[in-house]
Amino acid sequence: IEKSKEKSKNDPKKEEQNNVKKIVLDSNNLKWDESAKKIKKEDRGILYHLADITEGKFNGGTLNQFKDVTIENNNFYYIELNNSVFVVSFKDGGDVDYYKQIFGDNKDIKIIHNIEIPQLNFENELSFKYKGREVYALEYGFFYIDELPLFEKYKKYLKKLDYIDPLYGQAWTTDYSKKMNEVNIASMGGVYFVDSAGVLRVYRLVPSIVAHKPKLEDANIEDALDIIWNDTGKKNKIRYGYSPQGCGMSSFVVGSNLPGYDDIKEDDLKEIGKTSEGISVYGFKSMNNKIIKDTYDLYQTLKETSWIEESAQEQFGKKSVNSLEEFYKLNPVIVFKDALNRYQVMTASVFREPVECGKPVIYLYPQKEMNVSVKVLPTGGFTKVEPDYPKSGWFVSAKPNGQLYNFFDGKTYPYLFWEGKSDVLYNQPQKGFVVKRNELGELFDKTLSAQNLNKQEIDDFKEFWIPKMLKSDKPYFFVTYTSRKFIDRAAPLVINPKPDTLIRVMMDYEPLESYKEVEKMTFNPVERKGFTVVEWGGMLGE
Repeated sequence: IEKSKEKSKNDPKKEEQNNVKKIVLDSNNLKWDESAKKIKKEDRGILYHLADITEGKFNGGTLNQFKDVTIENNNFYYIELNNSVFVVSFKDGGDVDYYKQIFGDNKDIKIIHNIEIPQLNFENELSFKYKGREVYALEYGFFYIDELPLFEKYKKYLKKLDYIDPLYGQAWTTDYSKKMNEVNIASMGGVYFVDSAGVLRVYRLVPSIVAHKPKLEDANIEDALDIIWNDTGKKNKIRYGYSPQGCGMSSFVVGSNLPGYDDIKEDDLKEIGKTSEGISVYGFKSMNNKIIKDTYDLYQTLKETSWIEESAQEQFGKKSVNSLEEFYKLNPVIVFKDALNRYQVMTASVFREPVECGKPVIYLYPQKEMNVSVKVLPTGGFTKVEPDYPKSGWFVSAKPNGQLYNFFDGKTYPYLFWEGKSDVLYNQPQKGFVVKRNELGELFDKTLSAQNLNKQEIDDFKEFWIPKMLKSDKPYFFVTYTSRKFIDRAAPLVINPKPDTLIRVMMDYEPLESYKEVEKMTFNPVERKGFTVVEWGGMLGE
């Protein structure tokens, strides 16, 4: 390994790339187009004119942006000068063949790494002072919907912060005085900017009570909370997080504007600890508070699972908590004021259900071989993908038999695979099926074929899900399927060219100690015709 490093260090090509002088495009040499005029619409997306370049190496050229029709953060910037296209690469460059699919073979396409566009290249971490407190946030992503930016769509839920970034401009955040009936990008309580291309940039606010400032790549930023408890004088050892997290959320208590929870009132709180910097941490005065009782009720449905028992033993010295009073004394829910002076709620991780979207698999069946762009956006981000998911989304050549050639790695795949999380509100359907352990295969044959999946797709589904479900030793299972509306909101899927038929199936299940009667679920199958796309997945509880 050391020899490899040394060789790379002395690689003349690497040294040449590192020594290339940076070219900065900013207000000194760019004339921004405030309306971001559409140049033309291609099959794969839309080309926009952002600015004219008035000085330097690219004088006389134009700075443009390519946008896929998606809400995913899939776009790239390029400079067009004469017959040349210079793709601006801030981090990774992609494949020239990919860009030829957009611009054609008659263009001289180059990927350049030495361009800086400060107004477009947002930092991963953001820090600024707001009314005497430090705001620290991590980039969540950037979003747009074709010609209708999300900023305009959700602006009614946002308000201006008393902060204007010298580079990025006006900062916005969630207006918690506005009542919302759904979780959306504007309800997250983050910090928002609109870049010079009219794209909404989102930063996730880091809780002000964390023990250290995490970086973007850190997985669990809420684990280590800087709390010293008032009653014991000891440092906190309990892991907390925003509650709950998963593929779909049955409740969401960050902020107080969402269904099911009244506004948090100061009179309902009592101080139970402080951070090393003197920030107060609160609990609820009454164990009969709705948030406490709802969290306790959720825990009662989960407490016998091995994951919950092991976590409780590790953190509290006991496998289970058997009364609301005992539960309340463990500080299961804490409240604090964030850097923007808003109440936020966190729940002990042991009392939260860890659920995520399990192995959604996407099959593509065009009528003839063609190139296809696939973008999926689980609103809580990915936890696993195959093949790798570049910023521009998957771009593959699909054959009628379902075989996929991935342009980015040059490999062939039978389907596209992802796992991820979502913060869309979710309630498990009441209709479904209750079957014995040995009846799962037969049930999936019937219910999946009723939703028009073919034999190969059903076999793939059973191969993944049945062994995972049978890890539970319960004799029965309640099996149900989420609505298409929920799937589309939890993980928007945009495919170009647009398929003639799109089938999306998401299964949920619950192991049962005994049989129970439930109303049977019925299906309205979608006819498979033309270019067909099929996706199956489920709720993955670990």
